[in-house]
Amino acid sequence: MPSDAATNPTPSILFAVEAIAGLSATQAAAITSAVMESAFPATHCTVAPYDLNALAAAMVDAGEAQVVTLPTVTADGQLTEASYTLISDGTQAIIDCAPLCASQGGDTYGVGVLVADAISRGVQIIALLIDDVATCDAGTGLLTALGAQFHDAAHTTVAPGALDEIASVDTAQFDVKALGVEFVLVTRDGRRNSPAKPCCTQVCDALGVDPSIAGLAVGGGIGIVLEWMRPGTSPVPAARFIASMLGHDRPSSGSGTDSGDDVADVIVAITDAVTATTVNDVATVAGAFSSTGRPVAFIGTEVELPEAIPHAVIPCGDYADASEAASALQDALVQLMPRLGAR
Repeated sequence: MPSDAATNPTPSILFAVEAIAGLSATQAAAITSAVMESAFPATHCTVAPYDLNALAAAMVDAGEAQVVTLPTVTADGQLTEASYTLISDGTQAIIDCAPLCASQGGDTYGVGVLVADAISRGVQIIALLIDDVATCDAGTGLLTALGAQFHDAAHTTVAPGALDEIASVDTAQFDVKALGVEFVLVTRDGRRNSPAKPCCTQVCDALGVDPSIAGLAVGGGIGIVLEWMRPGTSPVPAARFIASMLGHDRPSSGSGTDSGDDVADVIVAITDAVTATTVNDVATVAGAFSSTGRPVAFIGTEVELPEAIPHAVIPCGDYADASEAASALQDALVQLMPRLGAR
């Protein structure tokens, strides 16, 4: 007689892991991998941290990308070094803007230095992670690093961040190769559809950009200069970008894992809050897979779903240390996996 394993093969599972219960996405992903290896060794699974910096680091560790480090400046003009991730095929770069844009004053020139270097290497797609950017300069510093100059009414070059003095832009020395690059603004900011802030409207006027365009407010308005360079550059939810980058958002072929076409039979989203609304919101790690046709299960600290949708809850609370949060995640995985047929 055939065994249960033969007649009821275990499903393949993709874990899309965000930061949860005080654990970083990298920590939560490592815990998930360890639990699956020890408690459910017969189940084929893929564990992916759904955090762009964590993903970039994982790609570097796997030899799929390299770190490029350059001298540059912070928003307030301090000399420093900064790095970005260059994907191994040389076509794509990932730049986290936040480390260079912690100051509310100044500009994004330092980010522009990294962008200019990536363009010089022939990169075709540049993903800019714009979460936690405090500098609000409408991207003028970035454009300056690419050769543009912003002038006041007297045709004098304006100081970094002096947006209210900008009357015109001189693009005679602008690196036109930047116009051929696709920029992707990656964010978790729920206000990603907000129009330009009032302090940035003068820059919009100088560049001829409509300040009412959705998405121009996030990341200190950096999308304003990108809209000028490449109209239609709107912020993309981080979860959706990562799913697309990894190929996790491919529709199911419906033929099962034997065909090799599908990413996985089941997706498990590990994230903080899951409700009937967030499940269908493409901006969330849960909603990023809503169009794939695959069943999705959930682990979260706050879950409000029908019992028919497989899920496990990590009790909310302030954990004394990471080991307590790790134990709670382990318990949730052990609770949920049998419902998915894992063993």
